[in-house]
Amino acid sequence: MPDADTKTEDKPTRSQRYWSQPEVLKDHADKRRKQYATDPAYRELEQKRSRERYASRSGLTAKAPRCNAILPADIPETITLRTLAALMGIKFTYVTRLVAKGLWPKPRFKDSDGALVYTDAQARRLAAIYAEHTTEKSYYRTDHEDTRAKLFAAMKEG
Repeated sequence: MPDADTKTEDKPTRSQRYWSQPEVLKDHADKRRKQYATDPAYRELEQKRSRERYASRSGLTAKAPRCNAILPADIPETITLRTLAALMGIKFTYVTRLVAKGLWPKPRFKDSDGALVYTDAQARRLAAIYAEHTTEKSYYRTDHEDTRAKLFAAMKEG
């Protein structure tokens, strides 16, 4: 005879039985994927829900923008890559990886010590372009060709 403390298994409800059927789940998922792909309002709603779920589970929220768009007024006429990264609020190692991958323009000028540097104007343009990108996306990668084109064009302007 079972103890009074022993819990007997509950039978699944009608709803649980329905949703446990693989074909029902597949149809439901296909319907949602199609709606996500074709309905911008639904996509935006789902993205908002996803961010809220992430924030509630992790306790973290995304920072926007992820880098400083406006550099201080009193920066020197020439800026090294390390200094630019620090002023923008992003890691130097991250920027050097972007340079190595060809996603970030290398400095073209040398200062009196022989270090490669950006001009004041170039640094400000690069910071503004990257900050604009990070307000829309939390990452920067190879397929963001429009941002890459803007970054390299900023170097040609002077």
